[in-house]
Formats: sequence, C-alpha cells, structure tokens
Amino acid sequence: MSEWGHQHQQVREQRRLVDCVECGCRSEAGWVGWRAYRVDDPELDEPAALGFYCPACAEAEFGPSR
Repeated sequence: MSEWGHQHQQVREQRRLVDCVECGCRSEAGWVGWRAYRVDDPELDEPAALGFYCPACAEAEFGPSR
C-alpha cells in the first residue's frame, strides 16, 4: 500500500459515529446538524454523560439551533 493509502486508511479508522438517543438513527462522519447535550443529573452524583441528537430530534426536543 502506498504511503498516501496507508494515511488515508488511518483517517477512516478514526471517524466516530454516534446514535441519536431519541430515534436511534446513526450519524454520518460529518455530524452536520447533530447536537450533543449533557444527559446526566449532577444532583444524583452520576458521572457526566453526553446524549447525541440527530438534526430532526434536536429541533423537536430543543428548538431550532442558533
């Protein structure tokens, strides 16, 4: 494999995809329009956690983005 091909392969392996906590759909590599919100309850002494929302669910739950 060429040097460029090897570097390209490494970049592809580093992509992170997430699932929407509302509808379960999977993000694409660019995450365009996706939002992340803190979903734990700090008053319950839970560890910090993020929930990811697809564009449609984010708008339905939290309104339009700014």
